[in-house]
Parts: sequence; C-alpha cells; structure tokens
Amino acid sequence: MGKILGNFLNLVIGSIIIWLIVWFFFYKPEPKENSSLEDIYGVGAISKTDEDFVGNDTVILKEIISIDNEEKGNLYTIIGKGEYYGGQIGEISFKIALDNELVIIGYTEEKYEHSSGNFNAYVNNFLKELVNKKVKLDQFDNLGSYLDGITGPTAGSTTALLMGMLEDLKELVDDKPLTTPVEDIYGVGATTVEDTEFVETENIISKETVQLDGITVGSLYTISLTSTFQDNNDEEKTVTLKIALNNDLDILGHIEVAYGHTGGRFKTNVINFLNELVDTNLLDLVDLDGSTGSTNTTTGLITILYELKDLLDN
Repeated sequence: MGKILGNFLNLVIGSIIIWLIVWFFFYKPEPKENSSLEDIYGVGAISKTDEDFVGNDTVILKEIISIDNEEKGNLYTIIGKGEYYGGQIGEISFKIALDNELVIIGYTEEKYEHSSGNFNAYVNNFLKELVNKKVKLDQFDNLGSYLDGITGPTAGSTTALLMGMLEDLKELVDDKPLTTPVEDIYGVGATTVEDTEFVETENIISKETVQLDGITVGSLYTISLTSTFQDNNDEEKTVTLKIALNNDLDILGHIEVAYGHTGGRFKTNVINFLNELVDTNLLDLVDLDGSTGSTNTTTGLITILYELKDLLDN
C-alpha cells in the first residue's frame, strides 16, 4: 500500500514539475490591451517626462509621446482613492493616452486596489468605450452618458471615482477660456438676474432671468429636495439644483448647487435621468416614473418637476 501511495505521489509531483517547465519556457501570456506605447501610438513611440508640468492631486505626471522626434500626444497618470464594494478604501491609477487633438486613444492600468474580476472588467469596459468612440476629453458634457449598459450596478463606486478623476484631467488639459455653468448652457457672456417678484414655494425656492447680449434667453429655477435618500434610512439630506429653461420652456440643462444624497451609481442614475430630459419641453413632461432607475432622489425630483410644470402652465 505504501509503495502504491509513493508511486502515486511521485506521479503527481512529476506531472506538476513537467507542467511548470512547459509553462515557464513555452507559455506566452497574451498582452493586455494597450499594454505599451507602441500599441497605442505606433511603432517607435517613446515617452519623455514633461518637467515643466504642474499637476494636481489627481493628475500627477505628464509624458510627451513622440515618434521620430514628432510629437504624437501626451500620456497622463491619474490616481484616485475612494470607497468600493463592501465599504473598503482603495487606490486606482491609470495612464490616459491622448493624441494632439485630445482624443482618448488608449489607457493602461497602473494600480487597481478595488474589487477585481467582473468589477474590474466593468471599469475597463467603460474606458474601452471611451477609446472606441474616440471621445475628445475637452468635449465631455457628462461622463455618465458613456456608462449606459457598460458598467453595471456593481461597478458604480469605482466608475464614479474614475469619472471624477477624468473630469480633473479635463479641467487641467482644456485650454479653453474658463466659463461659468450658466455660460456652458446658454453661451459665453450669459448672466443672471434674480427675479425679486418670484414667490418661492417649499421646493421651488428662486427664479433667475438669464440674459445674453442684453436679451432675455431663459430662466433658471432653483429646486430643493429634502428627503431620505436610501430605503430603510430615516436620515434626511438635501439636493439643490438649478433647472435651466429657454423662453419656450424647453429644458436646456441643470446646475448642481448641493448634493447631500448618496453618490456613486445612485447619483449617476440621477444625473443621467436629468440629462435625458434635455431638449424636452417642461409642459410635455408625463409618465416620468418609468425612466428614473427607481431611486428615492429621482422620485422626489419628479414630484418637484411636475410642481414646476404646473406653476409655469398657469
């Protein structure tokens, strides 16, 4: 019996040794997508650290990429630390590759301390989608619009962190003149004047008239939602937003003033819901409940939007 057991163990050990030898000498793992500069920029691509670059807490390094002394773009290292699945804290870091037109053409994963497996795959799929769509970093209106059907509910906290990191990068590399949120919606030079005759309600707390080149082009209504923001949670917090309308009461956008409810994918759902309303006439809002993602926040906002509709329809 002992001899048989010994022969069996020798066979197992020998098989393991043979497998290790084959793996070591012959196995060549497939390279990760965008695993080198040449994968992204082309054969002969080299990088040089931009010593004059001044970053921030998120964007820590800029590399100038060139081929045969011709600049092809820049590689930015971004880092972020935040909460992920299970309430743990971890750091993620990526190199984001841009061409000379600020198009996102690739990325590499440097550090990933959040949940792995499908969680990590969802985040990488989000980045791949930006690359596949040839998104220009300086033209992001809302990163959340690129998440639909990509990230899945389990990757919300990590993708929300990554979205914030990309927004920080956008602000750093975008050399367009600084504009206000009102100008982003109505055009450069747009200003607001408070309507002192507006009678506020519990949820619609102010009105501002928007003017551009001396012409009234719309109105901003500040709405405020104070409610619980998670099921089985009695704590009340406030979300305050400005809803931008033109003179015909078409919804042009929104401006965040304060957001006290849950962030991450919950907030992403709310922002996506509001973005879906852009170009919709306020007076045409009907049956919104089926498109919200069923969060307490969106449900409360729907009630206030209906209230604003009734107010302006009289």
